[in-house]
Amino acid sequence: MLLNLGLGFRVCWGALDWAKWECWVLMMLLFGEKEFFPTVVFSEVGACVCNINFFTAICAAIMGSMGGYSPDQLNKSRLDVYVKLNLAGTSVKVLIHYNQVGRSGILQAYDWGSPSLNMQHYNQTTPPVYNVEDMKVPTAMFTGLKDFLSDPEDVEILKPKIHNLTYLKTIPDFSHFDFILGLNARKEVSEEILTILRKYEGDVQL
Repeated sequence: MLLNLGLGFRVCWGALDWAKWECWVLMMLLFGEKEFFPTVVFSEVGACVCNINFFTAICAAIMGSMGGYSPDQLNKSRLDVYVKLNLAGTSVKVLIHYNQVGRSGILQAYDWGSPSLNMQHYNQTTPPVYNVEDMKVPTAMFTGLKDFLSDPEDVEILKPKIHNLTYLKTIPDFSHFDFILGLNARKEVSEEILTILRKYEGDVQL
């Protein structure tokens, strides 16, 4: 997770998410470029069944497979709410973009597959590169050692590229969803974010 402090502020959860899917061509053929994981269908069904004891473990496993959580950080009595309000769908195009970044190791815009299409979208034959090194604003980084989406290896790749890294906190027992849903998220993350924001933005109240 990055906290980026500039004109106003921006909090980007799971800022890296270097994905490494290998079957994106098949996914494109099966699903097209549109929504891959229907948000409404899953959230409504989940809201109905995830508070039933029989389905609690199943819902927790689904959440874990999508983003990961630490069992001691998850309030299972609120699973139905978490599923309804927090799990969102995505598009095959987004998954393909993640795959491109993961395979190339270059943080760049979506590659449309040919120089002519890239020229049509970007006015250049290759996707533009996002230069993290050009970020000048004070940046805070919160990481979790159990986060398999923004894992420690990815963090080590990103960290030296942030030239104005003013705050770094690593939480040993946090996984991806714990930054939002964890029982200790307020103490470990939210309160510290507010402290940082007050330093740069003035008083911030919940």
